[in-house]
Amino acid sequence: MDNYEQQLATLKEEQKNLARQKLENAKNEALTQVGREEAKLMPEFTKQKQQADTTSQIKAKNFAEFLSNRGQTNAGIAGAAEMSSQNMLGREIGNIQTAANTAQTGFAQNRTDLATGMQNNLSNQYGDIEQTYAQNLLQYREQKRQEELARQEQLRREALARQEQLRQEQVAREQADLAYRRSIAKASSGTGYTAYQETAPTAQQAPTVTQLNSNTILVKQPNGQGATLTITPNTKNDQILAWGKQRGVDLSAYLS
Repeated sequence: MDNYEQQLATLKEEQKNLARQKLENAKNEALTQVGREEAKLMPEFTKQKQQADTTSQIKAKNFAEFLSNRGQTNAGIAGAAEMSSQNMLGREIGNIQTAANTAQTGFAQNRTDLATGMQNNLSNQYGDIEQTYAQNLLQYREQKRQEELARQEQLRREALARQEQLRQEQVAREQADLAYRRSIAKASSGTGYTAYQETAPTAQQAPTVTQLNSNTILVKQPNGQGATLTITPNTKNDQILAWGKQRGVDLSAYLS
């Protein structure tokens, strides 16, 4: 992993941390609001219970006074009225408690939903961040691969150019040598010396280099003889150059 890839990885983690912090803040704010609503509503149920009990007591007192004013002090009637009043109070308080339990369950469910929603949103955002990171990393590595291919191609062209230059220099030397021999032959004509017999120069052909695969190089000599070099992970660059030099070629374009 080079510096740019490390920067991409660091950016990914920073984006994750930021996303998590934002969702945490939003969840905490929502939980605070739920807490406010709960603190406001739940005491109302307690007040309703107290109010129902107070109302029941007042009704019982009023009924007793009603019987007393009418001169009715029968214990049976008073007991029946008291039982009826208590039953009504119990049903009313029970209804209030049911409503309180329902509200309490709703608040608890809201808290659970907020926590679950945050985790789902966080997972989705993490997925998007990871996908963007993978795309950027793939694009960068492909760019590096293309640049390396271009560099290797440039080295290959430079090696071919050097080989062509060497060939032309060889031809030039042979032509210069021929011209020199011609001048010697001309100077010695008619002086008892045998003139040098001219022969047409033949340009020396350079060996050819062929890369058979990613690990094998073939060097073919002008006479048709060939030699192959198999490059292993332990093969050193100076060994490759020395092997090529022995066969009259420059293999610097094929170094890793």
